[in-house]
Amino acid sequence: KGGAGFGGAGFTANMVRSVMADEAFKIEMFRFVDVLPVLDDASEVARHIDEYFNRAGGPAMPGWMRAGAKLAGAGFAKGLLAAQIERNVVAMARQFIAGESGAAALPRLTVMRANGFCASVDLLGEKTLGHAEAAVYRDRYLEVLESLAADAASWPDSCAEQASWGTVPKVNISVKLSALDPHFDPLDRAGLLRQADRLLVPILQRAQQLGAFVNIDMEDDAAREASFWLFSELACRPEFAAWDGLGIVIQAYLVDSFADLQKLRAVAQRRGAPITVRLVKGAYWDAEVIHSQQQGWPIPVYCDKADTDANFERLTHYLIEHRAELRPAIASHNARSIAVAMAAVEAGSAPPGDIEFQMLYGMAEGLMAAVRQRGFRVRIYTPVGEMLPGMAYLVRRLLENTSNEGWLVAAQEGRSAAELMVRPEELGGDAARPARTQGQTSGFSNEPLRNYNHHASQQRWEAALAQLRQSLPLPVTPILSGAAVAGEGVRWERHNPSDTHEVIAAVEGASSTQLETAIGAASDAFPAWSERPVSQRAELLISLAAELRRRRDQLTALICLEVGKPLPDADADVAEAIDFCTYYAHQALRLQAGTALQPELPGEANQLRYHGRGVAAIIAPWNFPLAILTGMTAAAVVVGNTVIMKPAEQACAVAAALMEAMIAAGFPSGVIQLLPGTGEVIGAALVRHPQIALVAFTGSKEVGLAIQAAAAKVVPGQRQLRRVICEMGGKNAILVDDDADLDEAVSGVVQSAFGFAGQKCSACSRVIVLAKIYDAFCARLKDAIEALSVGRAEEPGHHLGPVVDEAAQAKVQYYREIAVQEGELLAQATVPSGGHFAVPTAIGGVLAEHRLGRQEVFGPLLAVMRAKDLNEALKIANSSEFALTGGFYSRSPARIDTVRARFEVGNLYINRSCTGALVERHPFGGFRMSGAGPKAGGSDYLLAFVDARHTSENTMRRGFAPTVG
Repeated sequence: KGGAGFGGAGFTANMVRSVMADEAFKIEMFRFVDVLPVLDDASEVARHIDEYFNRAGGPAMPGWMRAGAKLAGAGFAKGLLAAQIERNVVAMARQFIAGESGAAALPRLTVMRANGFCASVDLLGEKTLGHAEAAVYRDRYLEVLESLAADAASWPDSCAEQASWGTVPKVNISVKLSALDPHFDPLDRAGLLRQADRLLVPILQRAQQLGAFVNIDMEDDAAREASFWLFSELACRPEFAAWDGLGIVIQAYLVDSFADLQKLRAVAQRRGAPITVRLVKGAYWDAEVIHSQQQGWPIPVYCDKADTDANFERLTHYLIEHRAELRPAIASHNARSIAVAMAAVEAGSAPPGDIEFQMLYGMAEGLMAAVRQRGFRVRIYTPVGEMLPGMAYLVRRLLENTSNEGWLVAAQEGRSAAELMVRPEELGGDAARPARTQGQTSGFSNEPLRNYNHHASQQRWEAALAQLRQSLPLPVTPILSGAAVAGEGVRWERHNPSDTHEVIAAVEGASSTQLETAIGAASDAFPAWSERPVSQRAELLISLAAELRRRRDQLTALICLEVGKPLPDADADVAEAIDFCTYYAHQALRLQAGTALQPELPGEANQLRYHGRGVAAIIAPWNFPLAILTGMTAAAVVVGNTVIMKPAEQACAVAAALMEAMIAAGFPSGVIQLLPGTGEVIGAALVRHPQIALVAFTGSKEVGLAIQAAAAKVVPGQRQLRRVICEMGGKNAILVDDDADLDEAVSGVVQSAFGFAGQKCSACSRVIVLAKIYDAFCARLKDAIEALSVGRAEEPGHHLGPVVDEAAQAKVQYYREIAVQEGELLAQATVPSGGHFAVPTAIGGVLAEHRLGRQEVFGPLLAVMRAKDLNEALKIANSSEFALTGGFYSRSPARIDTVRARFEVGNLYINRSCTGALVERHPFGGFRMSGAGPKAGGSDYLLAFVDARHTSENTMRRGFAPTVG
């Protein structure tokens, strides 16, 4: 173990050295360690070893494990191999995990005390899915407190626990907020407090009674701002305001950490009692960088280690300077960072007892002893828990141990003291460096979603919502040739599906006469529009994207109110609309540039050009009221078509807002017309009209098939075959393998099935679980569903809003009653009154032939199906007439390959939810009865909106031709 904590020649030491030498092996080894706890027999262990380390193209294995991996692949001696592997990993885990419970950890804690060290006990298991699981964690924390407090009475006093302000508590625990709140929604601050009162406050109260200390751990940046807010609220409550047994973590790799530390000082001043601050570098660097890059957000962490080290030293000095308000707990294995803190203590003439150093259990014992010998208190962060929930912690520790930039690795490599102790600034470190933003690309990039983890974003949206409500109900009328006109057809009011007493829009539908006027204007505008250069049409789409950005919060609020879409989903709807505009603008330019010249021969010039077909009827759904309407319209107009927009009756106000943005962006009169009306009148007439060249439709299978049939009939005056671009529904399935990470699988299924009340065409309506884990999956699914909060879409803290209207609510209830008869009720959430709320429900024991297993419901109703093996699961999944989206949760490389090849869906998502497709990254669309068109947001989508024309020219003149090539 030595100074670096992983020397020697055992399994752990061999593995650490191997992963330091080979990044590919490192990835596969940590993935294997992650899945190992759920492999319950020798053959499964051997199969996974074979898949991770023996497959073609896999990592080069070190010699110390090559023979064992070959045994796994050969299929003999599996029991011996599996047992030895499990013993090795358990031994490795025991190096970093002190015991399975507080009581079980006491012998090791006693040894630590005897050697002069203190401890902070942390319970492993970082994700709870429901209230029952969270309550178990509360009880486990209370058990640890009681066990430690009872034993602490016999602990000898230690001078290490003396500080200028008195005696430091002997009992010290670290609490993760995510373990006590299955949702921890930064949007719902009132909900955070309610959950804290249920589960966190009893822990704080008992710790206060026992004279113990509680430290609040910090996790990912998404929860940071809300965690500090919640901590501040509780710390300033009268019952805790004078208690100095509270602490929280500051992560130095976060760019905002210095500002957070200053705010914590203000909290300490406000409450009149000090706060202990555990200063750490941070353990989620890779995840933070990857997540922010995927979202297009500024990277919250420093991207250079030297910056983090410089900031750590800045924060250290600040803590020691203000130690009367912020008691320093310096957590590091970096000898320079520790030495800087010691020097600051000496320079400030502070007693050594006023600062403590913290290190991780199982690491750097030599360094711990050296610091303790200097007279400082050393507290060992000591994880306690079972292997399965502890594996995430173990993998994270191993990643830290094997980071090529880590100080322990550098020390292990034998670098000189001068190299190890160099100032971060000499390596380019700058603690004041701002957050790195995503680099601009010359091509398309997705519009970042709003980061509602930041309270400022929430406040901006709330202001937009309040402003919108002042102007309700919104008038909606046809817009013909750029001007709003009174509707001459059916009139209706659109009510908020969350609150049927609130009128969102007063709609005046178009008449048949106005439809003729609109088509005539679009036909007249077509020649000039189609001849306009592609670059100019694309520039108008870019201008439209800019208009949508300017109106983003207002549009998000309108989507929430009109169709009942919760805030994050509504914002994603607007972002996708922006994406469609910018992506199709880029694709139109690419299409033009890439097809100007065809292969040529001497004396012959060939060109392929694409032209708009004429007037396009865009018939849009209500579930993505802005994104899909914008996407289909943008694709049509950018290649030269003119458009009649017919929005869904439930989403006409959003369509009118889009039309206003189009006019503001500068689209010429007549190019785009808005015709609100019923599908039976306006929609049907558009599809049959002789001047309609193409129909772009997204909606149900029944309507889609009717459009296909009507469009196929040639009517008098029709000069071309109508083309139909048709995207329909799905009966989407997620498959769950028996080695899946249930934390991820259950949360992914819940998100996919119940997000936007199950009204996404990509929503999971079937989950097919392998028999071995079916019962365990269902138990956790039940807890997760029962913890869902259903309520008004515009109110934070609700996971589900309403379904879109009364008919949808009745349909869900109809199928729910059938499903309960065919299967068994597994779980349901509670719903309020006053809106079109459907009960989120999971039905178990569903068979492929059951109606819930075959028919699309379009609501929060999930069929849970059992399969004996993966082949049967795929057979069930592929038995549907639909083929839109699907998902698979597994940690088996071979089975992932099998599903990738055999699962017949248009969009397959592996180890993630099956909703949330992004333009360009996930071109979206299915086949069979899920659609007949190309993939929206894909590189070939625009081809469906054009006619191709080819020109071949003989360039010879009396034997002379231009030179080719």
